Amino acid sequence: MTLERQQIVLPLLLLVVCSFLLASKVMVAKAAIFSGLMPFQLATLGNVGAAVVLLALARLTRQAISWQRRHLAHYVVLGTNSFAVPTVVAYMILDPVGPAYVWLLYALSPVLTMTLAAIVGLERLTPGRTVGILSGFAGMVALVQQRIVGIDFSATGWVFLGLTIPLAAA
Repeated sequence: MTLERQQIVLPLLLLVVCSFLLASKVMVAKAAIFSGLMPFQLATLGNVGAAVVLLALARLTRQAISWQRRHLAHYVVLGTNSFAVPTVVAYMILDPVGPAYVWLLYALSPVLTMTLAAIVGLERLTPGRTVGILSGFAGMVALVQQRIVGIDFSATGWVFLGLTIPLAAA
């Protein structure tokens, strides 16, 4: 495969794989919670498992990981804010509002990330990025439009709590 083709195919492949894994995570979590596992327990188990796998992959590929105190603090703050909080909240609201809403919230994360980065001046919002964000948002809406009916918006507190997922991830 040529370098140009890789630059086109690999991001699309990564998007498909990540989307599949995220959807699988939500469905497995719903089954685990229905079986009696508490959301915090499930999130802790999943996050520790992910950390072990990533650490093993880093060792196998000989990637250096800094163990300095300032880096460790950075890992804890970012891991808690962008991964642990959204995961625990997602598992907490899964039953009251349903998996379609949780999936929708995760899909909003890239839109909010780019928007916040543009607002604070970390990224420039170019016409191409704007089109990308809007088309991604439209695609997300098209995918979940049939599932919107299954979301229980009467659970207002849970719906609003769920909005912390894309905010924390962003």
